[in-house]
Amino acid sequence: MKIELRNRENTFQEGNLELKSKNFIFGRNGSGKSTLCDLIKMQKHFYKTEMDSNHNLVEVKENGKYVLSNNHEEKFDVRIFQGFESVIGENNSLNAIALSAGNKDIEDNLEILNRELEKLNQEKKIENDIYISAMEKHSMQDSKINKWYSDAAKSIKHNTQYQIDPNYNKTKFKNDLHKSERIENLEELNCIIKETTKNPVADYIFTTPNLKEMLDEVNDILVKTVEISQKCNELNTPEKEGFARRGLNLHEENDDCLFCGNKLTKGRLDELNHHFNEEYQKLEEEVLRLKFKKVTLKKIEQQDFYTKFNTEEINTMILEKEKEINEFIEKLFNAINEKKKDITKIFNVLEIGIPQITELQIKINGLIRENNTFGENLYENISVAKEGIKCHLISIECEKFNYKIEKNELNNLERQIPDLAKINKKIEEKNKEIQELKNQQKDTSKIAQLINKRLKKSGKEDLQLRKIEDGGFERYEIKDGENEVRSINKISTGEKNIIAFLYFIYSLEDVENQKNKPKIIIFDDPMNSNDDTMQYLIITELQKLYSGTDRNKFNHEKDYFLCLTHNVHFYLNIQPHGNHKDSKGRTKYDKSNFFRIENKKFRLIKNEKEDIKTNYAGLWIELSELCERNLRYAILNSMRRIIETFVKFNNLNTDDFYRENAIYKKLFDVGSHSIDDLTHEQFTETPAELKLIFSNLFEENGFEDHFKNYWK
Repeated sequence: MKIELRNRENTFQEGNLELKSKNFIFGRNGSGKSTLCDLIKMQKHFYKTEMDSNHNLVEVKENGKYVLSNNHEEKFDVRIFQGFESVIGENNSLNAIALSAGNKDIEDNLEILNRELEKLNQEKKIENDIYISAMEKHSMQDSKINKWYSDAAKSIKHNTQYQIDPNYNKTKFKNDLHKSERIENLEELNCIIKETTKNPVADYIFTTPNLKEMLDEVNDILVKTVEISQKCNELNTPEKEGFARRGLNLHEENDDCLFCGNKLTKGRLDELNHHFNEEYQKLEEEVLRLKFKKVTLKKIEQQDFYTKFNTEEINTMILEKEKEINEFIEKLFNAINEKKKDITKIFNVLEIGIPQITELQIKINGLIRENNTFGENLYENISVAKEGIKCHLISIECEKFNYKIEKNELNNLERQIPDLAKINKKIEEKNKEIQELKNQQKDTSKIAQLINKRLKKSGKEDLQLRKIEDGGFERYEIKDGENEVRSINKISTGEKNIIAFLYFIYSLEDVENQKNKPKIIIFDDPMNSNDDTMQYLIITELQKLYSGTDRNKFNHEKDYFLCLTHNVHFYLNIQPHGNHKDSKGRTKYDKSNFFRIENKKFRLIKNEKEDIKTNYAGLWIELSELCERNLRYAILNSMRRIIETFVKFNNLNTDDFYRENAIYKKLFDVGSHSIDDLTHEQFTETPAELKLIFSNLFEENGFEDHFKNYWK
């Protein structure tokens, strides 16, 4: 299997790395071991991966489901162990842990979600306090307005001047508020609502003479004259002629003249009759026949009309028209009177306008029509009038109360009321998200039993897991040898690491490999922070794993195993022991890959001579690192290896080298001890005391410079 390294040029100077089924890689801290783990997962994992905001490599999810990578059929199930933090989730408040990387992620995410939920609940509490305060203010303002609704409705209902609705109430008033409007014809509307049904008004007919005919007849007479064949010359003025005409009518033949007392002779009478001949008399009769009478136009009665329709204006117009007609008639009368005075005179025709009644007739007819139509719809008109008065009264009530200001204040207070539905929905969604997360957790109880059994076998009876339930979430308490719950804060990093390590080992079963994919199993510094009593357990379990004794966990025909470490001691002990050849002449260096990361390159170790195990300086490097971590048992074991190698290389006598010192022999005599017996040995020296004894041993044998050269 090949891993591309080109896109990590700042870490590695090689293009790719070829891996075998089993791979053992040594590299100092910062040499790129974790970067290699990320590259393998990014390139080979069957789920798509990405870097999160914390620069951790995570599997991509869409709509709550993992996204398959490109060409996922050819990919692997990549499992990486990087210490307890990648597997165990801690909950100090519950004094418990969550097992499995999945459950640990769930625990981590659950902690985030619970913090978010707590924050939402705090926001809700703040909003609820604001809500209560705002609701109190809003309620007071609302009550104030509601009281006004009732009072205003009652005021309108009991208004004695304008009685619009004896059943008017608060509900009607609220529904009518939008109709509020001041009106100008209030009294007119008030009169309408008091109206009773009237009979329709009959058509109005003008009773006037034919003014045009009268004018034409007068003009005809004015221009007429008579021919007098035997005229009395003394009747040379209209007055004299008139006087004589009247005297003729009063006297008979031989009558004494009433004016002068003389006898009216036949001759004089004939003379006068010739002057006032038949034609003259006929014209005179025409003039006298003309009679002129002033007209009186009928007025319309207000009582016949509804109050809305005022007849005063029309009657004024009728009077004006009556006056106009009578003035016209008077002009005719005066003209005829002039004609009477001088029958024979030809007068100019009268050029005067004839009074017109058409426009006035139209107005009168319109008024009558509107009145009668109004009467036909009286009940509807009364209803409209009441509605208008009601809107007017509502407007007055609104003005007295300053309704717009009060309503705006209510609306402002309403806008200040928080929408708790939004925060409640967020809380509901967050609780749902938490529950969905809980439903995703794995049942790790069977693996927990296996972990307990293995820890007991290793003498760790004070490190036992007991399952507890908390709100549907699976967690484990840690029990000591007396079945008492241990505080999570007092569980060492090494103890947490061994629990996580064993869980990782047991979780490699196919039961958890849902996709039935070949596995790439990676251990990234698994010995980190472990106390030396657990080193043997970890080494044993890893050797058991890569040996393939349980093919469900590791099958060398299809799976890959990688162990990366910066720990020399661990590197030396984790790999297969010995350097013998099999039946095909192959050593462990032929069957597996051994790499040392140096100067950004993977140096392939091809034989035992190139390996760190044959490098005496590597033992001193290992010792220095063990001292930094204060691993007492591992320090002592490393010192024994250095002394054993040094004595053999320099062909020294062991007894002479120890100088018969009981302390030296007890601590460093490898011949009387085994590495595996460390947990059963009893010694009280601290790491600092071991270092002092170790340096004294070299000084007393004259190798002080050698010690100082290697002790870094």
